[in-house]
Amino acid sequence: ASLVADRLVPGDVAVAELGSGGALALIQARASVTNASVMVGEGYRGNSAGAYAEAAEAFAAAPALILEDSENAASRPTQLHEVKINRALQLSNLGDFDQADRLFAEAAAIGVLDPVQARLSRNYETIHALNLGNLERALTVLARPMPSIAGALEVDDGSIAIDSYTAAGLNAANGAASAALLGQETRLSPQERAIIIDAQAQQLRGTIHRLQGENEQARADLGTAYTTALRVRDARVVSITRLR
Repeated sequence: ASLVADRLVPGDVAVAELGSGGALALIQARASVTNASVMVGEGYRGNSAGAYAEAAEAFAAAPALILEDSENAASRPTQLHEVKINRALQLSNLGDFDQADRLFAEAAAIGVLDPVQARLSRNYETIHALNLGNLERALTVLARPMPSIAGALEVDDGSIAIDSYTAAGLNAANGAASAALLGQETRLSPQERAIIIDAQAQQLRGTIHRLQGENEQARADLGTAYTTALRVRDARVVSITRLR
């Protein structure tokens, strides 16, 4: 239509595309004005919603922000490991298996010994193997030995100190009561996260046995996974519902 002629006229209408639409463009725009923790949160939310492309973009943007943060240099390797394995998982879910393999290898080369990160990596690589349809590889990954997360007393020159994971757990426990009074959400301690992640690993093992036709073993594994997860905060954890 022509506003000048006030009637329909033949011809094409050209529209300029500025490239600023869609969820991916929004993620890219936010990456330029925010910090790493926000981008990681965006990635986790995207993964939970099944928006794997958006989640991958968020995790891809996080490393540059982590490297710019001079205040958290000590935790930088762990943070980089986390975003790499998460991006690898998203790419695997999208069928980009070669890139996922590359990112899992890069994450392993970082050499992070964090017990929670080790468990996350195990689970994500197991899902990657399932995406590939390689059940034997998935079982091999699940069988990896994991670093202990149990808190221990450390004795140094006659003094006694608790390790960082026990400290985090105590802080989380003390904070839970105060947060409950204020109606606020509380963060899980590393020990609690490890229990839930191990339960997810057991669920993955049950999934593999089901795919292998071992239904009775699959039921046992899935039941054990759910029972284990219920131990955390008397089952008052939202993420446990995904194990049902």
